[in-house]
Formats: sequence, structure tokens, C-alpha cells
Amino acid sequence: MLFPNNGNRGFSRAFLDDEQPQLILRTRRQPVAQQRQQLEEEERARRRGQLEPNLQRVEARVEELLRQPANPRNPETRLFPVINTPSSPGEQLFQRILLQEQALHDEEERTIRGYYTSFNKALQDYLDTLAKSSTLKEKIDALHLETAEEKALFEKFVDPVSFDYMILPVSLHENYFDLIGLLRCFCSNQQNPLTRTSFQLLEIASARHLFSEQFDQASRALKELREGTHSASNQSTSSSSPAARPA
Repeated sequence: MLFPNNGNRGFSRAFLDDEQPQLILRTRRQPVAQQRQQLEEEERARRRGQLEPNLQRVEARVEELLRQPANPRNPETRLFPVINTPSSPGEQLFQRILLQEQALHDEEERTIRGYYTSFNKALQDYLDTLAKSSTLKEKIDALHLETAEEKALFEKFVDPVSFDYMILPVSLHENYFDLIGLLRCFCSNQQNPLTRTSFQLLEIASARHLFSEQFDQASRALKELREGTHSASNQSTSSSSPAARPA
């Protein structure tokens, strides 16, 4: 006999002496879920490697701004807690948008990559616009409000939403959104509740035009108030002068 009379143990031991068959047998014994998880991790790593340069540019921009002196009135410093996570700047946002748990078809992957690119560009343009813009506080200070009546005209502009044009709200496709809520919907791939279409941060505009008309109205009211006060003061002065008294 070629093998001992002990079943197939002799053949099995001889076969398992080779390293590669052992690897094959161990692979076949792996649970299907574990194999699927391993493939998904490899796919995410591949996708991440392709998009790593873009993430590095975003992180560099965030870190550059975070190194600047903290200013609670600076819209840029107020934005970054949204995308600055304990791991690294932009990391969680990057994972939520690109590294989905399920495998993506090529078209879906291009769409998600396009979303991320559009978001990155729109965010950068938005920050650049804010950096060049005058704030509402500067405009209000330039008016040199003195009396309580004058200050009351602009009281509604000095609030957490409109004080510095803030990040909130933002205009997207002629609708206004809370930016943090918008980012959450965008990252979770939810639909725009108004249009029932997917979010695409393509044309983020600051909220300045949301307040400009009301601000102009308040400025006109201030001008009329001051003109009325000045006219009343002149009339009071003229009536109290000796020349204006009857003989």
C-alpha cells in the first residue's frame, strides 16, 4: 500500500506540508462575511489612495487657517469646527462622502468624487469671499449710532445669525439653508427636501443679500430720523431766538 491504513491522514499530512495549499485551505475556511469585509477594506484603501492628494490640499488649507490667531468674529474660524475632527482636518467629512460602506459602481464613484470636488471648490470660494467682505459690524460702526432710538433700528442685525454675515444661512439654488444642516444632508447623501434632488454644493453664496434690503431700509429710516431730529432742533432754536419773538 502506498499510504498507511489510517484513512486519508497520510495523504492529508503530505498535502499540507506545502505552504500554498495550506493558504488555499485556510482561505476557503474563512467566513464569507470576513472575505467581503476584507475586499471592501481593500477597495476603500484603493479609492482613498487615488483621492489622497485632494484631501491633503484641504487639510493644508484648514491647518493654515487654524494657525491664524483665534478671532470669535472671524467667519472662517467659526466654520472649521464643522470639518475639523479629532483625527485630522477634513477626515470625517472625507470618509462620510467618499468611503461608503457599500461597494460603488463606477458612475456612483464619479458622482461622489464630483460632489467632493464641488464642495471643496465652493467652500474655498466662499471663504475667500468672506475674507474680502466687510462685515455688518463694520457697517454699523460706520454709522456712529448714538441714541437708543437709532440703535433700535439696527438691533435685529446684531444677532448670532447676521452679525458677521456668519456662515448661516447659506443660499443654494435660490433657497436658504443652515450650513451645518446642509453639510449633514450632503454628507449623508440625503435629498434636498424642497426640490427632491440630491444636494450639490456648487454655488454657495453668503447671506449678505438676505439682509441687504432690510439693512438699506434701516439706513434710510436712520437718515429720516436724523433729518427729522435736525429739523426739529432748528425749529426749536429759531423759535427760542429773540428775533423770532413777537414785539
